[in-house]
Amino acid sequence: MRIAYSCAGEGFGHAGRMVALYDDLKQYHEVLLYIPETVSSFVTSRLPRATVRSIPCFTFIKNKNRVEYIRTIFHSLRLALHFYPTIKRISRQLVKDRIQAVLSDFDPYLPWAARLAGIPVIQMNHPGIIRRYLTMDPRTWVAALVACMMEGPWDKRLYVGPTENV
Repeated sequence: MRIAYSCAGEGFGHAGRMVALYDDLKQYHEVLLYIPETVSSFVTSRLPRATVRSIPCFTFIKNKNRVEYIRTIFHSLRLALHFYPTIKRISRQLVKDRIQAVLSDFDPYLPWAARLAGIPVIQMNHPGIIRRYLTMDPRTWVAALVACMMEGPWDKRLYVGPTENV
């Protein structure tokens, strides 16, 4: 099976999981990696023979380890304006590459592109778990909304981490 696998570009947890799973997936499947520039050198230095394609990513803009919320919002709005044309381009690439399934780790671009191309999506992540623990605190609702948007569509979802798979 030909699989396209994407990961989020904020931090290195998702990219680390990609690196850890790659060899096992490669034993049985052809795997193409879709990775953001923010984690590209991390992934390619550990998987030098992997076929890699670049995707954009939503990320926090930081200065001295502090999130700059206004800059982050404007950066995200700029990406959002180009979201549909970008997923159309990625969707065409998935069809050209004859991809049969998508594995996504908290990246919205590849799952939406796969949906356009009619390709099934497995969403695997740990941040999505916050959607299961909403409280009366409005911040949990905002966090859940962001998690929902970052996951993108899925046919099967796996939460990884200290909880059971759902």
